[in-house]
Amino acid sequence: MWDFASPYMAVGNQKNREPTCETYFNKFITFARKLFEKWKQLELTHNLTVVFFSRTFIRKKEDLPLSNTPSVIHTDSDGRMYCDHYRIVLNNETRTTDWESLVHRMKQAFVSYPKEVKWDLTPGKERIPSTAGQGNILEAVNMTLNLLHLHFIDRDLHRTGNSIVIMTAGNGVFEVSKNLAGITKQRMMDNGIGSDMLSLGLPPLHVIPFFLFRNDNKENTAEEAQGFDDDGGAGSSFEVPHWMNLSYVDYDDDEEAMLYKEHINDGKQTCTVSVL
Repeated sequence: MWDFASPYMAVGNQKNREPTCETYFNKFITFARKLFEKWKQLELTHNLTVVFFSRTFIRKKEDLPLSNTPSVIHTDSDGRMYCDHYRIVLNNETRTTDWESLVHRMKQAFVSYPKEVKWDLTPGKERIPSTAGQGNILEAVNMTLNLLHLHFIDRDLHRTGNSIVIMTAGNGVFEVSKNLAGITKQRMMDNGIGSDMLSLGLPPLHVIPFFLFRNDNKENTAEEAQGFDDDGGAGSSFEVPHWMNLSYVDYDDDEEAMLYKEHINDGKQTCTVSVL
């Protein structure tokens, strides 16, 4: 979200408009303003929770992200140490008229986020954020499912369902753990919770979304290393998650052409927006 997006839109025309550079987060804020305005016009009463999440690669294991919070240091398949962070920005917000005030709170949290997780570019003590494609997207989805899997108990009858919306600066290709991808898919099916992803980047020239499995198991057989196993034959090192709907945001078209799922704007839902 801190990187600069392409100055040219993914789709739409550029008539009488100069290309401009802006961060992906600014694109997200533009989308949020239009979305909240539509919610206000339709007089919706969504229950909104926004969570910022990121993955930080670290150089030294003794460097903790927060002085008052215990940290869990992990090592990926490439031998890089990392730790994951989650920040609840908005919690169960229901605004029938004043959705705009939530934008200011999200911008404040975004500005203070690097300091909270202690990102650092000092040589020898680097603590740098991962790209969106290497982040903790499935971990964030499962964290949200931990809160929603008991949705049938003490049900809020003012809302018709639950939905997870993931905003990402990536293009739809993610490096994930194969085991975690399977667990996430099963939990999504068991709970019947919808999952939508909105990408602020440019679409690739292949099918999306696309999960590229990391080699987490150091003892893989030769067949698995070449992309063959007992489950899927060739090509088992990647997956197209059909349980996740991916759309691309475009601001150059009119407001009615924004690529957002209609059921989010139809009725009342409990939404959790995760920003990667």
